[in-house]
Amino acid sequence: AAAGGAAAAPAGGAVHALWKPFVEAFTVVLMSEFGDKSMFATGLLAVKHNPWIVTLGALTALTLMTVIACFLGKLMGFLPQIVTHYFSIVLFALFGFQMIREGLKKDDAHNERDEAEEMTKTLDGTDESPLNVFIKVTSLIAVAEWCDKSMLATMALAASTNAYAVVLGATGANVLCTLVSVGGAAMLASKLSEKTVSLVAGITFEFFAIKTLIDGPEED
Repeated sequence: AAAGGAAAAPAGGAVHALWKPFVEAFTVVLMSEFGDKSMFATGLLAVKHNPWIVTLGALTALTLMTVIACFLGKLMGFLPQIVTHYFSIVLFALFGFQMIREGLKKDDAHNERDEAEEMTKTLDGTDESPLNVFIKVTSLIAVAEWCDKSMLATMALAASTNAYAVVLGATGANVLCTLVSVGGAAMLASKLSEKTVSLVAGITFEFFAIKTLIDGPEED
């Protein structure tokens, strides 16, 4: 019985080591992407083009950006653990502050939906073949996501936690946002206050900054 208990403890620790970064990545990316211009752009493109092709293109781009972010994050693993740990805290805190500030300054003159509509105009009047639409959608979303908050946050998480769990969590959030936008709920999301969305996202980032600080660096 004692041996069984001893075996169960490491197993439980392994599950926690995977579950914790998964939930963190899922939450942070979901809060970053919900109401983002990429989400609106995906919804708008799905109206103009085959929604299945748009979904595939958007998920391809988002997954690629997630893998690249995690790869760059793991490169930071060559740095001392204490450095990557506090780098993650600073990054989360800065992003949280920035999103809260943006939320307090939001107005209706220029918003994420306007930017998304400008983005999607690049596909107007182009070849409508499935391959061409897929390439254009993938390129459009990839460029929009490059070095944005969700990508940098994913990189920070991968640098200080399990990268495989981060990939799964971030991908899960990306799939959810893409399906919601293509399904038409992105139009509903556009009716929500962008101020509220930004403030909630900012508070979420600050929460993880504090939580990461309290948890301390992971032991090798």
